[in-house]
Amino acid sequence: MEALAVLMALGAVGACTYCSAASRGAKATSQTAVISGEIGSPKPTPVTSSASVRRATSGRGNRSLLVGTVLFSLLLAIGASPARASGPYEPNDSIAAATGPLSGGVTYSAARETANDEDWFYFYTNGAQQFDVAFTNLGSECTNLLMELKDADGEELASVRPDFNETRHIAYSSPAAAKYYLRVFDLLDESCSYQLRLEPAAAITTVAPPPPAPESTPASKPSSPDRSTIRAKKECEHARGHVAGLRRKLRHARGAHYRAAIRRDLRRARARVKRVCR
Repeated sequence: MEALAVLMALGAVGACTYCSAASRGAKATSQTAVISGEIGSPKPTPVTSSASVRRATSGRGNRSLLVGTVLFSLLLAIGASPARASGPYEPNDSIAAATGPLSGGVTYSAARETANDEDWFYFYTNGAQQFDVAFTNLGSECTNLLMELKDADGEELASVRPDFNETRHIAYSSPAAAKYYLRVFDLLDESCSYQLRLEPAAAITTVAPPPPAPESTPASKPSSPDRSTIRAKKECEHARGHVAGLRRKLRHARGAHYRAAIRRDLRRARARVKRVCR
């Protein structure tokens, strides 16, 4: 925005300089005509029309016009640039594009830059360790921000949903050195800022664990539900649980403004249930 304001100011200066030069040229021509008439010549010198003005302003004025035109073109180019989601860890909108590996004992500040943005991170545990993930909601009005802990296959292990300016923790015991994912998203597609921190530092490493030893294939293995089906079911359970929580909050709410805000969230939460519970 500051660069845009500077370019606009420079464009205005260029245009004003051109106008000033044209005005001075016209004034000089007018004075020449008056002096010629006062000398007493029987036939005053005829006033040179637009040609004199063009010559008087052909140098400096034309250069100023050229500068103003170039700056105006730059303004148009800047204004036409589309707004994009940008952040220190973007793009990390999917499990395949997750940011990492995260380090232990480091606070990571991030944000959901757009309404439909979700952020993914990953980290490694240093053997069989118990670790804690601190998740802080920094949004002033974000009460629907969630963080999920997932295993290397993308299966959800735990989740937290802090209120604004609140920190919630996920404590988990890793049975061995493993890879884990963190997914941050919002139930109502709001843009929110947040922080992540993994503790203790000794439990987290940036070195990937060795691949697991191959397992013997059993003679018959029962079929398991599709992962996408399981994930969709959990999304639906989250959405319905959010609706139930808002209903309880509405029953005990006091104040017309507060109740109206809860009803608005309830309508959006019901719409989400319709989307994900199909």
